[in-house]
Amino acid sequence: MALKSVLSDSSQGVLVQQTERPWNTRVFLFIWLSLALFYALWLIACWPGILGQDSLAILKEVDSQREFQSGKPPFWYLHVWLLYGPFQLVEIPILVQTLICVTICARILCWMWINQMRKSFAYCLIGIALGPSIVYYVSSLYSDGIYAIAVTGLTFEAWRCIRQKRIDGIGAWMLCLCIPYALFSRPNGLLNAIILIVLFISLSKPQRLLLGVLAIPWICIAIIAQISFPSRASIGTVFPMALYETVGFLEKRPMGIWERNEPRITEKSVQALTSTGRSLEHIQSYYDHYYWDPLIFFSPP
Repeated sequence: MALKSVLSDSSQGVLVQQTERPWNTRVFLFIWLSLALFYALWLIACWPGILGQDSLAILKEVDSQREFQSGKPPFWYLHVWLLYGPFQLVEIPILVQTLICVTICARILCWMWINQMRKSFAYCLIGIALGPSIVYYVSSLYSDGIYAIAVTGLTFEAWRCIRQKRIDGIGAWMLCLCIPYALFSRPNGLLNAIILIVLFISLSKPQRLLLGVLAIPWICIAIIAQISFPSRASIGTVFPMALYETVGFLEKRPMGIWERNEPRITEKSVQALTSTGRSLEHIQSYYDHYYWDPLIFFSPP
């Protein structure tokens, strides 16, 4: 449906035009205030925001002066440490990341509106900016939501700048806002440096210097965070997935169907799970259908 809307808009000559319509600050403020009101009502209903196992882990890392380590990227720890640490109010980092996401969404929606992409605007507003999953993650103390929005904003601004062969004022501000969270809030974020590399190659020398001015300070901050807050533990991907799936085979099923075919995991798997002195019953008590975090933080590795 989204592709159909975009193609319909492009058939009117919107996407292929090289010059954009003038920026309309009033439209942007109206969209921004509308989104901010919507998210504010959601936050009031779910105050102070959504807290899950990842959220509790990063908060505990801050509260324990990093004696406990969540395995999150140093930049994300720096984000929570600066905004949550001084006042011990979890509302502050959640409000800040929500406002950042609202600003990025409003910027893209405003561009669609002033360039007469009405169908794409309606779809992106209802299906994405106000979509339940986006609202949920944006208002939670997880890096996932702000990372996804920042990557979207970074890709959009890079696309615009490549088309125009320059970085305009609004593009510069948005790149500055998106770069840190798109690149450094999650371990796989560094892959998005490809977007900046493509943008760098596409620009003239003066514009490359401007891109460097926008990106290099954030890169330096990320390096300083890495040096100042080195992580002694990394959650990784392979081990959590293997643990999660293995323990999943031990879950009780209706009518005892699986119990008829015991054992469901090999003896070596049982030995590996219990090698730290925890019983299978203890490990199973922390199993969650949707997250592997309880297994990682409360049962052995």
